[in-house]
Amino acid sequence: QMRMIADELARRYDTLQRMGIRYYVFLAPTSYEIHPEFLPSYLLRASETATEKFCRVMRERAPKVPLTYLKTTLLSYKGDTLLYRKNDNHWNVLGAEYGAEKIMETLSKDNPKLPSSIRQDFIITPYEHEGGNLYSWISIRGNSPTYQKDREYHTVYADTADFFLTEDTVQDFTPTEGFAY
Repeated sequence: QMRMIADELARRYDTLQRMGIRYYVFLAPTSYEIHPEFLPSYLLRASETATEKFCRVMRERAPKVPLTYLKTTLLSYKGDTLLYRKNDNHWNVLGAEYGAEKIMETLSKDNPKLPSSIRQDFIITPYEHEGGNLYSWISIRGNSPTYQKDREYHTVYADTADFFLTEDTVQDFTPTEGFAY
């Protein structure tokens, strides 16, 4: 199946190249690739993750397709900072920001009109986040002794910071009940 996907991406690349359109593939690592220290000790770790295997297949079958795997980028920023949510398999705002920085850096090499960095455009502030899809899948939220709140980050576009960071503009982005995500 990986070979079929690689072949399809190569086909799309060729088609778009003929039309004068650049085509890129960006892959985000899974949370356990960035934070393996949170996996239970009894789990056996594979010598190659599925994403690493896919990258290898892409290099073999579709070497001309620009492929960026964001694992190295995220690991370089990791340090003591969580880049994925504890109770979720999605990256947090910091992880997304570092990934977006690498994507912009890559895209701006071919298109100098694009900024190579967007970090200065945003103000990021931490807050405690409850929830996460890993816990909601098994419906234990705050009812488990192992449940931990996450540190998440608000992101505000710098040009609108004065509006959004005032006390009277608290915003609720709670998902609507029953809405399929």
